[in-house]
Amino acid sequence: MQLEQRGGKLTSKDLVTARVLSVAPFAGFVAGSAPMPLLFFALYLFSSESAAFYLLLTFTSLGFGLVAGIILALSLLLYRRNWHRRLRERLASDGITVDELPFFTRELKSAERLALRRIESQNKPLADAYRETLAARLTATQLLNKAKKELVRIDGRLARARQLQNADTTRLRKDLTADRQRVEEIKKRAENHLGQAEAQLQTVEATSSRSFLREGTDIVLQRLGSTVEHTPFALEAAQLEEVAREQVQEMVRESEMQSHESNDTSAQVIERKL
Repeated sequence: MQLEQRGGKLTSKDLVTARVLSVAPFAGFVAGSAPMPLLFFALYLFSSESAAFYLLLTFTSLGFGLVAGIILALSLLLYRRNWHRRLRERLASDGITVDELPFFTRELKSAERLALRRIESQNKPLADAYRETLAARLTATQLLNKAKKELVRIDGRLARARQLQNADTTRLRKDLTADRQRVEEIKKRAENHLGQAEAQLQTVEATSSRSFLREGTDIVLQRLGSTVEHTPFALEAAQLEEVAREQVQEMVRESEMQSHESNDTSAQVIERKL
């Protein structure tokens, strides 16, 4: 990833600083709380005459060390938060790019974060397109917020200019009105770009879902077709066994009927002879 070394762009120094600050609070807590207790504990282990004294210093320094470690960790957390805020403001000054998007994850909607993770697991090229659109959406959102804030400031200046009684404010009000019109135009264009970016995000999500559903459904349908078209061996064996059982029962019934008929015939013959 090639990084430009000028304002408004993400630099290699920013990446290194971000990595260091990601572990700085934990490292600060350990550095503030561990050294002195470890030192006194080591002296306790290697001392024979003042062992109890060093053990007491170990527990005492552990308490003070925990307090110092917590204070140092909180200080580093606050510094990291302020550093990230200043970095985001600098990066957003000329528009947010895909490389800079990881520093703006907190500004993403929860649905967007979930959608990005889902699309990344399904389709990498669509995930790249989704990230590019997210960067455009964030840029348009920040530009829109800046335009709204500037409109509030301009309206305040116009209100104060109208309240001036002993000065000619015609030129001032004219300039402020022109400024307001320009900011209104920027606001409208930002709203337009924001709407297009949000529509494109939904398009990428729908495309990813459609592609994933089609691929997954084809496999499932093939398996269902093979299962339905080819009777399972166990089911076929059970059906054949049932047919054989019915045939045996039918043969038994026929044999019993023939036996009864034979007995009836013999009885009739005996009766005639009598």
